[in-house]
Amino acid sequence: MAEPMAQPDFERLLEQRTWLGELCRGLVGGADGEALADDTLTTAWQRPPNSRGPLRPWLATVARRLAASRRRAEGRRSRREQAAARAERTGDLTAEASERAELAERVAAQVRALPEPYRSVVLLRYFEDLSPKQIGARLDRPAGTVRSQLARGLEQLRERLDAADPRGRGGWFPLALALADRPTPLPPLAPSTAALGGLAAMKTAAAVIALASVAVLAYVTVRPDPAAGPAAAEPQAEVGTAARLHEPSPIAADGLTAEPLASAGRRDVLPESLAAPAADVEIAASENTSTVFVRAVDASGVGLPGATLVETKDNGEPQGSATLGEADGSIALELALSGERRVAQLVLTAPGRERARIETLIRAGEEHRLGAVTLALGGWVAGRVQLERGGEVRGGRAILAPVASGDPLLASGKIPDQRTWRGRADVGADGSFRIDQIGPGWWRVWAKAEGCEWTASEVFEIVEGGGRGDLRLTLTARDDSHRIAGRVVGPDGAPVPSAKLSVRCQTPNYVTESTQSAGPDGRFELTLREQVPHDLGFVDPEGLLAPVFMEQVAPGTVDLVVRLVAPEPLVLEVSGRNEPLAAYSYEIRDAASMNRLIVGSVDEDTPRPVTLSLPTRRFVIEIEAAGYVVESHGSFEPQDLHGRLPLVLTPAARISGRVLAEGRPVAGATVLLAPLVSERRLLMSNGFRTRYRTSDSKHSITDVDGNFDLPLQREGEQVFVVTAAGFAQTEVGPYDFAHGRDVDDLVLEPQRSGRIEGRVLLPAGADGEGLILGLNSGDGSPRTLRAGPGGRYEIEDLAPGWWQLQLREEEILPNRSVVAMAELDEPIPYEGDLWVRPGETTVYDVDLRDRGPCLVSGQLTGADFSGWSASLGTSTAWFGEAFEQENTGLSADGGFELQVPFDGPYTLTLTAPGGTDSLVVTEMLELEAGDTDWELDLPLGAIEGVGSAALHEGTRKVRAKWSSPTSGAKASIPIVADADGSFRLARVPAGSVSIEELEVGVGDARWRSLQRVELGAGETLRVDLP
Repeated sequence: MAEPMAQPDFERLLEQRTWLGELCRGLVGGADGEALADDTLTTAWQRPPNSRGPLRPWLATVARRLAASRRRAEGRRSRREQAAARAERTGDLTAEASERAELAERVAAQVRALPEPYRSVVLLRYFEDLSPKQIGARLDRPAGTVRSQLARGLEQLRERLDAADPRGRGGWFPLALALADRPTPLPPLAPSTAALGGLAAMKTAAAVIALASVAVLAYVTVRPDPAAGPAAAEPQAEVGTAARLHEPSPIAADGLTAEPLASAGRRDVLPESLAAPAADVEIAASENTSTVFVRAVDASGVGLPGATLVETKDNGEPQGSATLGEADGSIALELALSGERRVAQLVLTAPGRERARIETLIRAGEEHRLGAVTLALGGWVAGRVQLERGGEVRGGRAILAPVASGDPLLASGKIPDQRTWRGRADVGADGSFRIDQIGPGWWRVWAKAEGCEWTASEVFEIVEGGGRGDLRLTLTARDDSHRIAGRVVGPDGAPVPSAKLSVRCQTPNYVTESTQSAGPDGRFELTLREQVPHDLGFVDPEGLLAPVFMEQVAPGTVDLVVRLVAPEPLVLEVSGRNEPLAAYSYEIRDAASMNRLIVGSVDEDTPRPVTLSLPTRRFVIEIEAAGYVVESHGSFEPQDLHGRLPLVLTPAARISGRVLAEGRPVAGATVLLAPLVSERRLLMSNGFRTRYRTSDSKHSITDVDGNFDLPLQREGEQVFVVTAAGFAQTEVGPYDFAHGRDVDDLVLEPQRSGRIEGRVLLPAGADGEGLILGLNSGDGSPRTLRAGPGGRYEIEDLAPGWWQLQLREEEILPNRSVVAMAELDEPIPYEGDLWVRPGETTVYDVDLRDRGPCLVSGQLTGADFSGWSASLGTSTAWFGEAFEQENTGLSADGGFELQVPFDGPYTLTLTAPGGTDSLVVTEMLELEAGDTDWELDLPLGAIEGVGSAALHEGTRKVRAKWSSPTSGAKASIPIVADADGSFRLARVPAGSVSIEELEVGVGDARWRSLQRVELGAGETLRVDLP
């Protein structure tokens, strides 16, 4: 093992040359491997590591990253040369070697002659391979300023080269392309590089000439020579206008996760290492801004004059002044950025039209094209707010929000998220309000005033250009039903200042968790968004007192006294292979609810014996240690342990093998072992299905012979995820591994990346620019991009295999992930839309030309359906309202109509009014363009009975499940008991009903049938649960 280093010196670096050469030849092969080794040592000398650690692993990481950078540049070289050749006649490219060397020296001299600050940023960007953000951190200046200085520095360099050559650009530019293919060593540019002699001549001439010619290449790519004619210009337009999504490897060489970035309308025909300066020239936006382009149109596609676009806050309030559009509805809005990217919230409108709210991800220095956005004729709503107790309305305001799926809002008291607001107005002293510019659809108005709770109106419909003026809302005085309050005290009754609170709210549809702190006097108050019992945890910030956990605290509890006491000690003794373990992590959970109670870790510096606070309830504990199986131990009753818990871990089996490509070892590859998600479990990330997760996976880095070695910490079906320079992130498997059985003969072969290109095809005359495409491979990291002009898109660097590519309603934005999980009654396999082959381009058009709008006319019969709502969502929208297409309310006789823009698979959801035990009926529909009639006879009954206290506490999950005998409709109603264990389900479909309990284990959770009952229409059936 290499000894830890503080700072690599010259001699130590040279000692690694032989070993490093072998590694680099394995990465890129032949003479290229020798050059890569030299570049790696140069980089190591110029930029030593920030922390102590073994030298060889760090050098291997540097080599892998440099190899990946080289491959990306080489992979695009041919396209770069073709683009330059089409745009500008560069003359004869067969210069002599001496002429190339002379040009290299001339370029080096011109780089040295650049004035500051341009010289520094050019050297750091192209000779130290730093990003603009890294350069900004080193030079203490914004990244946007660095990009601007790079652009001006490159422009000056090009001008200097033009002036220095009697033939102008025609003299030196052809040699630049020749030098890119046949590099000539450069003279040293700085004293530090001379220290390594010929080994560390700073870079090849190809890199210098590339940085000198990058502005020229961008110039000719975007501005083709008119003399070239249409035949020469057209291929460039194909490359330059397609929206392009580069797919970085989600797993970087250092084990960190790299977030994929989508790029809309980016003209990216240069090597990736040169992409930032190219954007400087191509795009009119300055480096710390992004320009958003959009066109407001009516339903027939005609531009709307007088349209405006403005950036807003979360609640819809304008942030800055609005930008007025052109006569054809086109608008260009320049937005400032403090970093490289951010989410912009925009509102587009036009006189007499609805307000369209748009959230989109923008990037510094790039154009962002949203395409044509249709604005319907605006409607309006007006009404009056009154106080239940009478009197003047003070500080009143009204907001408008669309009806959400199932619309349980009125019963639960949940206020819509600010990002869903579509209008707002102040309420006058007489209670009057009016909200304009409302789009067609189904809405609610929410109102509030001083001293009053939020109150929602009934659901109402606004037709295009129509309105409603008779809305009435009665506000009730604020009471305690929306809060939980109390104080945290110690054993002596004194307050515990700043005690930490964890808050968990669980409904049948979702779980929310949050944290906050008590005040200096130990007092706390929670304002509840859901009027349901909450689970609370209280922790001493000093760690001296035992935590207290309280389940199912009822809303309206305002005098809660939480007493933290001195903990009962629990000595944890963890051993493996007949000796105590020095390092491990532990997680203690409640045995009934599986809620997390205590989490921690132990290392060599932790005092022995390891002493924890003894939980006050039955618990299980999971231990994770390197080289051992991850196991759940217990459950344990606290009183049975007598203050001591010895645990013996099982050594993990070893999974080892080699990573080979074309029979040659691949050094420096990252190998992960990721568990597959069962097909009986639906794990969704932002509306796309996840097949495997790598977040908790261990990884191994291959050595020079391609060897890897991993512990098998969890058994079952798993896949390998291999990431190596020059290859796509490759999934290999699945394999079914079992504890106690070593596997040592595996061979994993990484594959070359593929790409997808195509168009979004719409009916004649329609342009797909700005439409959102969602991309998913099942790795838990779906992403989106917007199509460019003509609906074109390109997606590069994709792993071979099945991918899903689908039209989306919304972008997937940073920090807005929607993750949900459900247990399925029957397994559902993952299905892809297209297969990506290694090293090939897959052409895939999202063809919507023959698809049209669908109108569903529905009818429920057999009961009173007043207050029910209906919604249609795409087949991938298994959870949440973020992916919904259309919502509506039902008439009293159960009738409804829903319309969606395209045919295809949808989920129809019908929801009864009520709280957490609302009846929700769903059915999968395959809709065809045109009209569809749908009908369901749904007579209702009721079920009541008595269960255990666990049903009230939420530690036991029981449901009533129903399926229609004549269609695919089904329903699942959670059974939630009162404090005495009694429960009542007021609405249950008549017929055969299965009462089921969720069994939670370390593996997949399963629903187990307790009993099956027959429920008659209008009948109340009594069912007592064991």
